[in-house]
Amino acid sequence: MNRFALASLLVSLLSASAFAQAPSDTLPPPPASETPLPSVAVTFSPIHLVIPFVEVTAEIRVNPKIGVAVTAGAGVTHVNESTTNDKITLYEGGISPRYYLTGSFRQGVQLGAEMQYLHASADSMSTVSAAGLSIGPYVGYKWTAAIGLTLEAQAGVAIIAVKGSNDTTGQTDGEKRLYPLLNLNAGWSF
Repeated sequence: MNRFALASLLVSLLSASAFAQAPSDTLPPPPASETPLPSVAVTFSPIHLVIPFVEVTAEIRVNPKIGVAVTAGAGVTHVNESTTNDKITLYEGGISPRYYLTGSFRQGVQLGAEMQYLHASADSMSTVSAAGLSIGPYVGYKWTAAIGLTLEAQAGVAIIAVKGSNDTTGQTDGEKRLYPLLNLNAGWSF
């Protein structure tokens, strides 16, 4: 082997060795499919603010295809009638397991079920309260941007059982009915 061929071989080996030991920050980022999935998505329902009522949902990733969401909400509104200005206090809490039929926790079609406990009470000369349980299936879609912005929509049908009471008269009444289930949420995943 001549000196020129030997020098070329050494230069090639040294440059290959230098490239193999390049710092990790100079290497390209992994493909998007290898980007780690968020662990939690925290969203709120802007539609509920009209009541006014604040509803927040935290979805926790169990695995790439399954999440469990916990919802909590509270609000106070006033009923203005000619004879009264009742303050109505509202509370809700619930749970919603979700399976991602397509995609994953980051983005995809969801199949899920929602169970919510609801409570409302009004104080005036008498105390009136109502409590209910809502249960129903839904189909939805969640989208998460690379920066974490999260949007989701869900539609389904639920049955609600409500029982109300008036402490002054001692009357109680109950009702069960079917109603549409619609959730539109925005928030952040991390």
